[in-house]
Amino acid sequence: MMIKTTYIPVLLILLFSCCTKISIEKQKTNNQIELGLSGSAKIISKADNIIPEGLSIGIYVQPKDSSVSFSKTMFSNRLYISETSGSLSGGPIFLNIGKDYDIYGYSPYQGGVTTPDSIAGFKNGDDVMIATNASIINVSETNNSAVLPFEHIVSQISFNVECEDTTVVIDQTSSIEVIGFYSSAVLNLTNTTLSPKGSAPSIKTNGSEGVLAIQPFCFFIKKSEYMDIPIKVTIKGITYNGSISRVFVAGESYKYTVTIPTTTHTLKLTSTLSQWVQVDGEVVVHI
Repeated sequence: MMIKTTYIPVLLILLFSCCTKISIEKQKTNNQIELGLSGSAKIISKADNIIPEGLSIGIYVQPKDSSVSFSKTMFSNRLYISETSGSLSGGPIFLNIGKDYDIYGYSPYQGGVTTPDSIAGFKNGDDVMIATNASIINVSETNNSAVLPFEHIVSQISFNVECEDTTVVIDQTSSIEVIGFYSSAVLNLTNTTLSPKGSAPSIKTNGSEGVLAIQPFCFFIKKSEYMDIPIKVTIKGITYNGSISRVFVAGESYKYTVTIPTTTHTLKLTSTLSQWVQVDGEVVVHI
């Protein structure tokens, strides 16, 4: 199961927050001091409330001086890796005492990118997260750290097929297939927009030991835009076709239960609480 974490304060739909401390040993060299970071994570998960181990995070540190561009700063797209405790390893990053800085973060890290307004390389299934608007004004020995609040900017979805007729056996000949997702996306970190494009291959799975399901995965969305997600389910040689049509919201997880009825050709679909935020929906599927 894909476990994806984190939030930004403007996402009011998220339920609770948990501060994950990112400890970095402080050092001072001449007129510079080491940057300290902490991550504020809002994670809707029963399994873990900290940034998961092995998460790759890109960090940008930008002087507030408008004459200095990201391409000229030495701290463009610095890679950090989360550890078991939720701390980050990477850096160090040294700031000039008396100066002002904006700090940006995103995940998963994409190498070879210097400008934060065109970060490419994300693919369908990635849990893209961002943290923006963290600033340090007038860096000093006692003012050299910032909190990075992360948020999901993708949605999550999963499917599970059930049969009203308990005598119907779900086996390897049974299948569920969904399409309609974007294949890639480009992130503009400075204005917090993700621009998806292309068509991803269909996602299909077969039944096994009475279970027919597509596990939770992340997908790209466009804000306020309807998406059509066609669904095809095959049980006992009968194929049912239909689709979801709705506006998906970043940071929300959609868990659909697809029910094969015994008396009609209409496939029932309901949604329940998943790891992120529950959103109810209906899908009509017919032969």
